[in-house]
Amino acid sequence: MKYFYWVTLFMLLNGCAQKYLVLEAQVVSMTRSDSSSATELKIGEEIEERWCVDEGVVFGSEEGEIGMADQVIHKAQQGGKRAHFITNVRVFRDSTKCASLTGRIAHAKLNEPQ
Repeated sequence: MKYFYWVTLFMLLNGCAQKYLVLEAQVVSMTRSDSSSATELKIGEEIEERWCVDEGVVFGSEEGEIGMADQVIHKAQQGGKRAHFITNVRVFRDSTKCASLTGRIAHAKLNEPQ
């Protein structure tokens, strides 16, 4: 009976912390719309970021038009101040209404307009 109790407790606790892969991409950005203007990317350090619904909107309007993945990407970039792009991106959503991101920051060497 003890075994059943511990297995049930373990399953309940793990059920509360499940996360689901939402997005996996080579390069993303919420501040740059055209990666073709970059002649090269300088890949930086690894980054992990988390954004939860109760934190409020960091990108877009309060009307909820921007998704959780967009919010965590923008937060990870700090509005473009930390990075132009994020590479090797994986975005997860968990059962606590939070999105988390892992990847590497990247700065672009941009082409000069002629």
